[in-house]
Amino acid sequence: MLTIRRPLYLSRFKKHVTDTRKHLSEPDYVQASEEIWGALSSLVNAWSIVEVTSIAGKKEKFSDLCRLLSTKDPNLRQVMLGSHFDNAAHFASKTEGLHLYFFGKMDYPESFIKSTLEDGVRVLEEVEKVLLK
Repeated sequence: MLTIRRPLYLSRFKKHVTDTRKHLSEPDYVQASEEIWGALSSLVNAWSIVEVTSIAGKKEKFSDLCRLLSTKDPNLRQVMLGSHFDNAAHFASKTEGLHLYFFGKMDYPESFIKSTLEDGVRVLEEVEKVLLK
């Protein structure tokens, strides 16, 4: 069963998801890219006993969390695949790339950024649904 150990981070996750949607619609892809990373990071820390600070740790914990959530709702895996992510690790890696894009460390075509953000929001919306069940 999923236990939220740190509710403040769950609130942050929800705000980051909302802000990702908002910035995507503006469109402010740079800010949306940071918000989607913030959502992943906050979700991991809501579930973790101790704060996860490393990028590698966040990606690993996100994969673990998605495996757990997928047992609760198998549709999450289908949403992930339908949103062009092979698995949770792939989602986390692409989200990390968006985080790097925010800092100017990566340069992607706008069409890639837009589609990755849209796909990422679909996955996060499904994660949010599973969490609230």
